[in-house]
Amino acid sequence: MIAKLKEKFSLLDPAYAKGITALVAVVVIVAATMAVLTGENVKLKNKINNAENFRVLSESYAIKNSALGSAVTKFEKESIGGGADIIIEKIGKAIGISEKIKSFRSVGVEKTAGFTKDVVAVELKGVSMNEMVNLLFEMKNSESALLVEALDMNQQLSDANLLDVKLKVALVTKG
Repeated sequence: MIAKLKEKFSLLDPAYAKGITALVAVVVIVAATMAVLTGENVKLKNKINNAENFRVLSESYAIKNSALGSAVTKFEKESIGGGADIIIEKIGKAIGISEKIKSFRSVGVEKTAGFTKDVVAVELKGVSMNEMVNLLFEMKNSESALLVEALDMNQQLSDANLLDVKLKVALVTKG
């Protein structure tokens, strides 16, 4: 049977040569297509990774932009609640430490680029760490743009759980 096939398809037979040529062409086309598809697959994976990185960065941008937006809104407000001393005094009353605020001292007013920065020095005596954290939290979340420029905390000698605190706080307003 193999002998009959050999007779039927000789190496010099043009039909046999055309068949081999077609087979080689198909193999070459399939190999080239696979190479192209593999390259495209790598490009697609890179684009998916880039898209994921972009998504993460855009979420981060959105979070930072919203925080910046609220800060800009605070800075653009006119002074509605008085100076930094009055605002801190109101916050102190709200969180129950107004009797621990011992003094306010104006450090000065600075005007730059359409903004006014009113700086006060605040002295607190006998506050707990929790009360201090509450004060800073409420200052950060107040309607006004309060910036802590300096913070000095020392433990009291008589009670290690209580702190004597000196703050330098700036109220930044438009104008």
